[in-house]
Amino acid sequence: MPPSISESQLPILCMDMSMMNMGGKERSEQQWRDLLASAGLELCNVYEGFGADRLLEARLPANTGGAGGTDCNAGGENCR
Repeated sequence: MPPSISESQLPILCMDMSMMNMGGKERSEQQWRDLLASAGLELCNVYEGFGADRLLEARLPANTGGAGGTDCNAGGENCR
């Protein structure tokens, strides 16, 4: 840990430490799409949060007979 950190750096430091302790890893949007597809889901939307935080919205594809629909597009802009 740096000898001195500012209050604004604390959330970033905590996230980094959590990821190291839990085996987490940073993923690109395409990596998330691939991971979700391997679980039978599609990425519908990515909502930006504070700093580097993101919230992913995923659903079953329309052709699976699940709750998915045709409103998820390849660009990830709509999911209703």
